[in-house]
This record gives sequence, C-alpha cells and structure tokens, in this order.
Amino acid sequence: LVGCGGGQTAEPTPAATTESVVDVVEESGAEQGVTSLNAGTESFDVDGIHVIHKRTEGNAIVDVRVFIDGGAHYWSADTAGAERLAIGVATSGGPATMEKTDYTAAVAAMGSSIAGSSDYDYATLSMSAITPYFDETWALFAETVTNPAFRASDIELRTEQTLVSIRTE
Repeated sequence: LVGCGGGQTAEPTPAATTESVVDVVEESGAEQGVTSLNAGTESFDVDGIHVIHKRTEGNAIVDVRVFIDGGAHYWSADTAGAERLAIGVATSGGPATMEKTDYTAAVAAMGSSIAGSSDYDYATLSMSAITPYFDETWALFAETVTNPAFRASDIELRTEQTLVSIRTE
C-alpha cells in the first residue's frame, strides 16, 4: 500500500499458490536456511520474503498474515490514522479490477476473509481461507493489496465509521 510502512515501498512478488508454498515447506527440511522453531514451525525465506510456517494437522483453514514495518509511530499529528484508513479501505473495497459487490460476494462465497489493521509499530494484512479455496482467495488477496480500488465512496464511509468509533470511545 503506497503510504504505508514509513514511506518504504516494495516490489510485488509473484503470487504464491498452495502447491508452491507446500513444495517449499516440504522440500525445505534439508535445505540450508531453514530454521525449526518449535512443534512443527519453520522459518525460511521465499523470494526475499521471510516466512514463518506452522502446519496444524487436521486443520482445513489456511491463515496468512503479512506484517509491514509501519504503524502510528511513523505519522505526524497531521497524518495520524492514514495507514489504518488506507488498509481498511483497501481490504474492504477490494481490487480496482472488480466491483466492490463482486469482491465481497466472491470472498463470502468461498467462506474466506481478507482484512487488515494498524498498530503502533506495524501494520498487518491478513487472509483466511478454507484449504480448497486457498488459490482463489490468495489471488484476490494479492490483487487487493497490490491494486486496491480506493473508491471515494469507500474512503468517505470508512472515515465516517472511524470518527463514530472515536466519538464512542
């Protein structure tokens, strides 16, 4: 997301698929650079991205969280909340290549979720998918993150929701 991560931008990487992630995980045990953390958790790099993977036997849900260096400590009083607003609008509005209703219907039809949040020193983009729908959800997630719609109506709605939440607190 442009503007998030303290002004740092990253080059997009090709979208992973279930097969490519599983292949890396299954083959990585003998490869140099793989660190076993605890109880089935491994740490390794894929195309310059640090990955921590934990396989949970019998679980048919895949959760992905992308942590971005950023957060409120990068912002001045004039730009406070911009990261949270941008992430919320991007993940709820979907990619520029789809209508918002088509995006939300596609995510819901797969039983998936795509969301984001911002904290003091990092931001998070996340997705959750039932295993058979991982590839389709990942494609929507990747497109949403790399090409968000940022419709004026979505920005206005999210701004009003945020202000109501602040007033309520």
